[in-house]
Amino acid sequence: MAYDASISGPYSGRPAFDQYLYVRRDQTQARRSSYAYEVRARNPERRTQTYALSNFPLAVNVGGQIFEHEHNLDFRGGQEYITLATGSTGWFDHNSAGELTIVIDTWHGPAGVFGSADPAPLYFVTDTIKPETPTGLSATRVSDSQQTLNVTVPWGAVKMVWQRSTDDGAWQTLATVTASGTYTDKSTQANRKYTYRVAASNGGGQGPWSSTATIYTSPAAPTGVSAARTAADDIRVDASGRPAWATSFNIRDGGALVASGVSLPWTHVDPNPADTHTYTVQGVVSGIAGAWSSPSNTVQLISPPSPPQSLSPNGAVAPSDESVTLSWVHSPVDSSPQSAYELQYRAPGGAWTVLTGTTAQARAVTLPVGAVEWQVRTKGAHPDWSPWSATASFTVIDRPGVAVVQPADTWDASTLTAVWTWFQAQGRPQSAWRVELLDATGTVVESRTGSGATATLQLATRLTEGAWTVRAQAATGEVWSAWGVEAFTVAFTPPVEPVLTGVWDESQGGVQITVSGEQFGVAVLDEGAWYAEVGV
Repeated sequence: MAYDASISGPYSGRPAFDQYLYVRRDQTQARRSSYAYEVRARNPERRTQTYALSNFPLAVNVGGQIFEHEHNLDFRGGQEYITLATGSTGWFDHNSAGELTIVIDTWHGPAGVFGSADPAPLYFVTDTIKPETPTGLSATRVSDSQQTLNVTVPWGAVKMVWQRSTDDGAWQTLATVTASGTYTDKSTQANRKYTYRVAASNGGGQGPWSSTATIYTSPAAPTGVSAARTAADDIRVDASGRPAWATSFNIRDGGALVASGVSLPWTHVDPNPADTHTYTVQGVVSGIAGAWSSPSNTVQLISPPSPPQSLSPNGAVAPSDESVTLSWVHSPVDSSPQSAYELQYRAPGGAWTVLTGTTAQARAVTLPVGAVEWQVRTKGAHPDWSPWSATASFTVIDRPGVAVVQPADTWDASTLTAVWTWFQAQGRPQSAWRVELLDATGTVVESRTGSGATATLQLATRLTEGAWTVRAQAATGEVWSAWGVEAFTVAFTPPVEPVLTGVWDESQGGVQITVSGEQFGVAVLDEGAWYAEVGV
């Protein structure tokens, strides 16, 4: 058993024997405590007495409450101690800091040969009980960055421990300060949920936590706000990014507030079909409205579309040997998809050929050689057509042709200049070209491209004897020719035997040797391969 305080003193006639008083807190109730006590006569050396003393008086004083007892003093068995008295006090009130200062004292005897025991009194000043629970905690919003907390300071409080949880996270201590009923939190931010609690403390420890108080700061602006027409010609408004703690939303159509305190998605019923509708959304929590979102897309109900855009082809050429795909982009005003189209084309100044369809935004047509102009119009949910698009124009031409004229079937040089011819029936110029060199396995070993009307290209690859292929392709606008292909064989003519001429040069004191041979068609062996050389 643990005791909160004790005093002791020897018997005057038998100093080897002591009297002890132990006192501990027994109960605590409504700011007051009661104490239990026990008085012992101790025999630390376990001496054996040959006699016993009967019913000698003793008294206990705990905080001014006096308790009298009688007990035998019998150590004939050599026991370590004898319990002389036990008991409990009445109630003692603690002060406003939870502290209680009392005095404890005891005396025994005189008891025959033992004499008297009278330990020195002790001022028992360390008994402090924990504070009570703070009550009435409230949080008042000053701004997004500052909140004021108020609470009723409980009995026994010396200090206050303030804690905060952010967005339902772990508790964190903000401050431990001298007991006060007000605390200001200046470290908050927008778009957060803050929950607070407080406990009082003193020398006896920390008391219970208060109930919690929660406050919200301004919600963030919603993001990804969208508006879409419904089948009933209403408009459904939603936001893909909603503030974490917003419990409702305000909605504006243009500058006019059309809904407040609503949930998302929200439907704007019977909006004016003659107006355009663009929405912004604002989050609200605990009566605090956040920032307005960026505007949504714009919706107009049951309105004819605008003229189609991005017509293709336009200003280009197309080949006559394949169909031409005419494409466009539907341009709704009311966000409804394309439901029909009407397309017309003609030679300039001629009669229109009209084609119709539904939801496709492209149409393949076969056209003769010549200039073509065309336009298109579309429908959405509204029964009326859009205006005709701007007129697009292009020219259908015969596919050009390319023929490789150099090299011929055989070639006797190590470098090659490819030459090709260009033909286009309508006389359109060459605007781009491609040339490729392939080895005997069909692998492309060099590929070159360029723009303009050139028909000659010096290839960089050094040729060896054997089979090769060169091919060329050219275009006018976006219309390319087929490949012009020429297969050829590289075979070098071996050089003639050189002629050496020697002439004595007296000034040099030696023979000047001259090597001569044919000027053209000679060959040189380089690392096991023959290459043609010119001008030996």
